[in-house]
Amino acid sequence: VVDYAAARQIEVIPEIDIPGHSRAAIKSYPELLVEAADLSQYCGAQLYTDNVLNPALPGTYQFLHTVLDEVCDLFPGEYIHLGADEVPDGVWQQSPACSEFMAAHGYESAPELQGHLLRDLQAYLAKKGKKLMGWEEAVHGDKLDHTATVNAWGSVPIGTQLANAGYGVVACAAPFAYLDLAWDENAFEPGYYWAGTCDLATCYGYEPTTPELTHDGAQQMIGVQAVLWSELVREPAELEYMLFPRLLAMAETAWTAPSDKDLDHFMSRLPFQLTRLELQGVVHRPIDDIR
Repeated sequence: VVDYAAARQIEVIPEIDIPGHSRAAIKSYPELLVEAADLSQYCGAQLYTDNVLNPALPGTYQFLHTVLDEVCDLFPGEYIHLGADEVPDGVWQQSPACSEFMAAHGYESAPELQGHLLRDLQAYLAKKGKKLMGWEEAVHGDKLDHTATVNAWGSVPIGTQLANAGYGVVACAAPFAYLDLAWDENAFEPGYYWAGTCDLATCYGYEPTTPELTHDGAQQMIGVQAVLWSELVREPAELEYMLFPRLLAMAETAWTAPSDKDLDHFMSRLPFQLTRLELQGVVHRPIDDIR
């Protein structure tokens, strides 16, 4: 995969999502990653009650350093993505190890604990010549230095706030950039609704900058990202249906100045692009309204 991508000027960025989304690791290495006395109760977005690593256990750092050693060897690119999203309320509250750890470091909140772990991993990656990436929650707790790059998914203003604060920002505001959202509310359209629906005009209308973005902040806006979580995708044709033609609209957002964007002009060019996709065998979503 890395070689195939490199031949096409694409850098593959692996994501090892921690401290949440870690149930498989926890079940595989309980001797390292489980504190028997931790009675914390929580429920994550996927309804797991046992999928979050403990930032106060030495085994957590031993495990993650070992994983990152291998990941850094496998992926030659500059960035390693560490997730940091969807850590639920209630984690670490009844952990004796975390209580002692927080007292020793003067921490008062779970985001600070997560930030401590991410700061350790940021430093570990830096020694290997790598940079940390994470979802916007990575900066909660205010422990990362500003070499971190964050994916701003929550809203357009969040991207501005993070860029103005000095972080590198990949803009992917969910209501516009999440291509796993349903096209519209038709019951036969695949996709989620948690951030609304996203038809072609909505996707094309995405503008990741705001008037509040400072000059220095604008330099921190790396680009945009189209997101498609694939747990509901069963075959390649379904993936292509979700991606196209919305991915064409996202590309124009990424590469066109806001003043030059024009939906009518985009729609007038779209039939030629759709024909090209069809000749390549891509199963795109049909478009009824070609202006």
